[in-house]
Amino acid sequence: MNGIRKAWNKQQAKFRELLLSFQRPQEALELFMTQHAMVHSAAVAQQGLPSFEDEVLDGMGQEQIRRIPSSEENSMAWLLGTWPVLKM
Repeated sequence: MNGIRKAWNKQQAKFRELLLSFQRPQEALELFMTQHAMVHSAAVAQQGLPSFEDEVLDGMGQEQIRRIPSSEENSMAWLLGTWPVLKM
């Protein structure tokens, strides 16, 4: 996950720079959409990018993803909004 985090931090710095410059709104929008895709599963984002969600769920089975821990109110699937992906 460190590789994804480093890419995110670098993109976030660039995004901040673009927003503060007010000069390249289209580039800022494109970078925002790229980062937005990174918080969804690669299957949902369909951009061929690494995904934080995929990293979190890596190695977990359906039962683990759908299980609601006794100290919590929701499952990982609900929290991440992965229902459409899990049904594939």
